[in-house]
Amino acid sequence: MFCTKCGKEINPGAKFCPACGNPVETNSTPNEQTPVDETKNNTFEQAKSDVTEAFAEADTVVSAVADQVVNVANEAVEQVEKAVDGAAKQVQETVEEKRAERAEQAAQQTAQTQQIAQAQQTAQTQQTTQAQQNTQYQQNTQYQQAPQQSQPRMNDQTVVTSSFAQTIKIFAAVAGVILAWGFLRNFIGNGLYSLIRLPFTMITSYYYSSPVSVIFGSVLSILQGLVFGVMAIICYFMFKDFKEEQQKDYAQTLLVGGVVAAIIAVIRFIRLIIVSWDYWSYYGFTFGEIFWFFKTIFFAALGIVGLLVICLIFGKKFELVTPGGNFVEEAKAAFKNIFNKTSEEVGVLSEKIDQKQAEREVATGVASNPLPTNYSLLKFILLGMVTCGIYIYYTIHCVARDTNKTCAGDGKKTRGLILLIIFSMLTCGIYAWVYYYMLGNRMNENAKRYGIDMQENGTTILLWMLFGALLCGIGPYIAWHIILKNTNALNQAYNNRNFGGPQGPQGGATQAAPQQPAYQPEYPGYTVADPTNNQQ
Repeated sequence: MFCTKCGKEINPGAKFCPACGNPVETNSTPNEQTPVDETKNNTFEQAKSDVTEAFAEADTVVSAVADQVVNVANEAVEQVEKAVDGAAKQVQETVEEKRAERAEQAAQQTAQTQQIAQAQQTAQTQQTTQAQQNTQYQQNTQYQQAPQQSQPRMNDQTVVTSSFAQTIKIFAAVAGVILAWGFLRNFIGNGLYSLIRLPFTMITSYYYSSPVSVIFGSVLSILQGLVFGVMAIICYFMFKDFKEEQQKDYAQTLLVGGVVAAIIAVIRFIRLIIVSWDYWSYYGFTFGEIFWFFKTIFFAALGIVGLLVICLIFGKKFELVTPGGNFVEEAKAAFKNIFNKTSEEVGVLSEKIDQKQAEREVATGVASNPLPTNYSLLKFILLGMVTCGIYIYYTIHCVARDTNKTCAGDGKKTRGLILLIIFSMLTCGIYAWVYYYMLGNRMNENAKRYGIDMQENGTTILLWMLFGALLCGIGPYIAWHIILKNTNALNQAYNNRNFGGPQGPQGGATQAAPQQPAYQPEYPGYTVADPTNNQQ
């Protein structure tokens, strides 16, 4: 017999192949099984049945035990929770009791502290009152024993400080008025007015000085007036809010302003001697010029000398520079502080003026009227002479107002007359040149919105004002002619667009023209009518 799997020969009666271990197949059938096999099968089935019943009984027992364990665990958990809740309540009650005790103790301590402080304050007040009474008694006794001493001694440092500050404020008010008058007298009377009347004086009368000399003298007068104006502003801030710790800053600025004003006065006096020497030789010398010179020096020294005298009277320390400090750097910082204060004051004042003007225009209907187009250089010069320069400032105000209306929407603003005057004083006239330069550029940039080909700009105006002044003083007049001409052009275009013409519709009506389609060619933020529209 051979193996059916590997083919090796198998001994008869073997149940497995000795080579591969494969079981040997037999040809016996179930019907041919022996009684021994049936007995084995019955025994296996009986064992299987017994095991199944044992597993079922074990499962029942395990389930019962598990249920008992779960019940016991639940009861234990409930008991633990009850114990934890009880302990938490006890802890909370204990904490609240402690807090109440601490709060009560703190209140008691606060009350005791207040009582102690009040008692100490009462005792200190009594001691102070007694000391003051003793001091007053001693002073009265000394005054009675020495009546020849006319100056009483002050016993309260606060009173001394308050009197010192009040005296400084009174002096600052008086000095500010005097310096403001010096500003008007030199800036307008001797400066601008001399420049305005120069061409007419050259034409109508014999002038004993050259135009260049007159222009030089007028410029010196303007500069001296600006210095006096700056000193007047310093006196204003002294009057408004003087503090003893700021004495050094005010002293530095007044000293620098006084020195500059004195130097300009000396230069003007030397020029006067050179120019008037022939005149004095022929007509004789007068003391008016000497009086003018010493008056100007008095104006220059008024601020610093007055401050020094008041400090000496009240026994205060007069400081010009911090010990170990740099006077130049400290003076720069002081002037910068004055400039910032002035900017804030002027900004607030300008906003109030603009708001009042807007309210007045809305109430009176002026805002809906056409803009004027009749500015002229001849009227500017003649009325400026007749009104001693007042009409010139009024024209500057009107030009700034009209420019803000015609150029509205460009994100810029032309400052008014007050800012121009104050910042010109602070910068010795430099701000005025910057102001007119920016005004000319703004007009030139916005002329394109109205289809106007404007040739002049801020550079043109600035060159005429600076270098044109050397042409017998004619340059500034040409610059103002350009400003007035361009203002008339922009105002006329504004009136044409909004009112139908330079003088408005027929009959003086002020209603606006019909709205035109808006366009934005190259100026972001503008909403204006198309200048190429033939219906305008």
